[in-house]
Amino acid sequence: MKNKSETKYLLNSFVAHVQTQFGKRIKVIRTDNGCEFNYKEFYDNLGIVHQNSCIETPQQNLVVERKHQHILNVARCIMFHSNIPKQFWSYAICHAVFIINRIPFAVMDFKIPYKLLYKRKLDMSVFKVFGCVCFASTITNNRNKFDSRSRKCIFLGFENGIKGYVFLDVKTREIFISRDVIFHEGTFIHLENRTDQLISKENHLCLPFENASNYISETVQPKEDVIQPEDGTCQNGDMRISARLRKAPEYLKDYHHRISNSIKIDSNKTQVKYPISSALSYDHLDKNQLCLITYI
Repeated sequence: MKNKSETKYLLNSFVAHVQTQFGKRIKVIRTDNGCEFNYKEFYDNLGIVHQNSCIETPQQNLVVERKHQHILNVARCIMFHSNIPKQFWSYAICHAVFIINRIPFAVMDFKIPYKLLYKRKLDMSVFKVFGCVCFASTITNNRNKFDSRSRKCIFLGFENGIKGYVFLDVKTREIFISRDVIFHEGTFIHLENRTDQLISKENHLCLPFENASNYISETVQPKEDVIQPEDGTCQNGDMRISARLRKAPEYLKDYHHRISNSIKIDSNKTQVKYPISSALSYDHLDKNQLCLITYI
């Protein structure tokens, strides 16, 4: 319900749904003192008793209030786990209700409400992790030979009356329904307020939507010390190594902590107080001794 003006229509639809689907007639409806529930003529025509709780006495609606608290607790849990922004709270609420209706309760002798209501076996394969990364197949008519065959999406739950899943396209922010999809239930994406950037929870890498190959993460560590060439590239045989400049720790700024034959240090130009190269160097060693040290 988006507006309170929809109360009468939704209430009438709920009463008709219960009578048609389950063959039951509603006898009593208990509400608070909201004006949106005051439809005396509607209740009288259907023979429904309308009860109101006292002002500022929510404990008289104990069952409903506790169930609301249960739904909100589950919805907050899945939103924190999936890092979904608050603007998608309605999908989290619907998914929380979907989960609650399919788990056993002690007050029902550990029976599942869904099985008691619909008298049929529960299909456990439909359970998916809310907010996980998934790849939905694109429509054949809207793609050519060189277009991507899938769309990177976020799972937002289910849609009533359709045998499909609700997804949020990561790139276009479009919400759509699809059936052909591959789920990665252990991977989550946190959507920032900016629409041009994503943060992956799994590897903590900031990945832009486009030109991802030009982005170098600061969390990637090179496997060995390399010198940054002037052209900005850095190659080691066939293996590409990060071209990020490495910064020495502050507590080592007064000392030389790297000694290599490829790095020549001029003691006359150095600005450190105690250059270690003046006391220790590989230059006085012959090739056999140097190879032995390298091997060890």
